[in-house]
Amino acid sequence: MAKKNKETYLQAMEEYKRTKEEEALSQKKEEEELLKLHKQEALQMLKKKEKTDNLIKVITLSHSHLTHQGLFQLRDSQDHNYLSLAEGEGDQEEEERKR
Repeated sequence: MAKKNKETYLQAMEEYKRTKEEEALSQKKEEEELLKLHKQEALQMLKKKEKTDNLIKVITLSHSHLTHQGLFQLRDSQDHNYLSLAEGEGDQEEEERKR
């Protein structure tokens, strides 16, 4: 009877060990899949961030370009007025206004 109990006990222990190993493998596989999913999500977020950063750069550069064009046009028109005054055109305009 002791021998039969010992065999039953050994079989139960083998089954317990097998079950624990399967559970450990299953848990490890789930953790690996979860890690893989997190990596994919992080990569997608990084790509979206890069796209957003590039879009911000493009908008900033185009806005800056437009602003500089406006400033240069303003400066050019002011310079033209200064040149006109320096060349005496301003004096002629004043004389025409007086008449």
